[in-house]
Amino acid sequence: MRLSCVALCLLSLAFAAPAAADSRQRCGTVSGAIALYDIRTKDVSCKWARKTARAWRKALLADECVDGRFRCDVRGYVCRAKPPAEVHYPVTCKKNAKRVRWEIHAD
Repeated sequence: MRLSCVALCLLSLAFAAPAAADSRQRCGTVSGAIALYDIRTKDVSCKWARKTARAWRKALLADECVDGRFRCDVRGYVCRAKPPAEVHYPVTCKKNAKRVRWEIHAD
């Protein structure tokens, strides 16, 4: 009985689920009137991240973003742009632990 219990424990360890993979992804660039560069995610699919970035751009162009940080609520996320460092504007959208980030470049 003891041998079968040990064997069962070893067998369960062999088939245990691997540690969770890193949930961060790089999702490329979305072109348009304002290009959205280097889209990155945490706990979000690339498809959802690109849709969120496009929704933020649409809100920005429609003057729906408020204050100097271009704050918008889009697709359930709160999005903000950090003050520009030269010509790069990093934008971050947050919803609990989920994150979508990208940059816009002012030319």
